Amino acid sequence: MKTNPVFSRDDASKWAAWGLRPIVLFASTYTIIGILHELAHALTAYALKNPSTLFHLYVQLDRADGTLNERAVIRVAGPLFCLAVGLVCWF
Repeated sequence: MKTNPVFSRDDASKWAAWGLRPIVLFASTYTIIGILHELAHALTAYALKNPSTLFHLYVQLDRADGTLNERAVIRVAGPLFCLAVGLVCWF
């Protein structure tokens, strides 16, 4: 049986490994940054003594506790954390 010298089985497996690597890297990074984003909300609520529950993809805040300004700070904490991570990675 002749093999094609231009494209062998080893080349196909190398391409599959290099093709899947960015997909796995993106998915894992997206998951980690999402968890850290929500953790920033939860830690800010904890620092402001506002009761909250951290779930996988969101933080549940008790709307009866805390002032409007405290809730605004808690809501802004996650995006500011992501912005800080982005700036650190950029530079």
